[in-house]
Amino acid sequence: MGKVKRLFKRYAGPLGQIGSAESGILSHENLAAILDTTVDSIITIDKNGAILAFNKAAEQVFGFKKEEVLGKNVNILMPEPFRSQHDAYMQNYLSTRQKKIIGIGREAVAKRKDGSIFPIRLAVSEFFTGKEHLFTGILRDLTAENEAEEVLTARVRLEGELAAKNEYIAILSHELKNPLAAIYGSLSLLNKQEDFTEKTHDLVNIAFRNSERLQRIINDVLDITKFQYGKVQLDITPISILELIQEAIELSKPFGALLEVTFEYTRPSVDMTILSDYNRLIEVMMNLLSNAVKFSPQKSKVIITATALEDTVRVAVQDFGKGIPADFQKNIFSQFSQSPTNGARAVGGTGLGLHICKLIIEQLNGKISFISKENEGTTFFFELPIYKGEI
Repeated sequence: MGKVKRLFKRYAGPLGQIGSAESGILSHENLAAILDTTVDSIITIDKNGAILAFNKAAEQVFGFKKEEVLGKNVNILMPEPFRSQHDAYMQNYLSTRQKKIIGIGREAVAKRKDGSIFPIRLAVSEFFTGKEHLFTGILRDLTAENEAEEVLTARVRLEGELAAKNEYIAILSHELKNPLAAIYGSLSLLNKQEDFTEKTHDLVNIAFRNSERLQRIINDVLDITKFQYGKVQLDITPISILELIQEAIELSKPFGALLEVTFEYTRPSVDMTILSDYNRLIEVMMNLLSNAVKFSPQKSKVIITATALEDTVRVAVQDFGKGIPADFQKNIFSQFSQSPTNGARAVGGTGLGLHICKLIIEQLNGKISFISKENEGTTFFFELPIYKGEI
């Protein structure tokens, strides 16, 4: 410690004369304080490698207290084989003056007190004060920077893989649509024939229903891919909430009648208008209504409401089924996510409907959510901004 103080006095004394002689702006104490407030680790050694200065940033990075390292060889901060080679490197430089690190910033590795090894960026400079030949290393811990770079690289790679996968899905889906349309059309015609045996008619009907389901899956996958890449064309026009709900109910009545479920809708006293895509919203409404019917008890009802909030309208669809199991609720809007039947009387969905509803509503600057209690029912609702301009 005495040697360190003497060195500080030797080269800090003259600097202290800068400014006011009385103030001693760059006094020994102030220089030490400046070193301790720097972001980078600063370590000073003599020509034998003994540590003379070790600032607070270095303490935090290496885990050593200054008192633990002062006077010790700087190689305690290095992993093998650099630790064993350091003294020989110093002697070689002092005798040949051939620089390999000094004056050149480079990446290296260092070792903490706990033995862990980490990457650093190191810059070494040399200076003389009197007869003393000293070296100062300024280093920065690159651990966080390298981790961030690895995360970014992994993300770029993942995005590339996802883009390639989605492009493949889009191409495959498109190529499947034409032959599937022909199969679907042929089966549709065969399904209407009356001169088949009962067994043949059942087999044709099974094939027809499965081709119909496959068409829905392909269209859903194509829709998701378009939404993910922002390629969905939206037809934004002023829409009457009243008209939207009434049409969705009319279109859903045949399915409701099949499962003996009715729809109840109380018209709001004042109609509300939104700027949105009519066909996309009908798609959302049809999905929510069909799900509500599937999970409703026989001879029950589904309630539809439209409520004006501050600047938005909330459209809600409520059923009185058994509700969504609590452990499944977090997955409800995920792709290919299908709730356990839990009382459903119609199955065969793709598990993509609610995911697509979420994509549509968010694309329309809205939000969608739900409230569900087991054995009491579920309410799905979405909110969209009310349009207050002139139509």
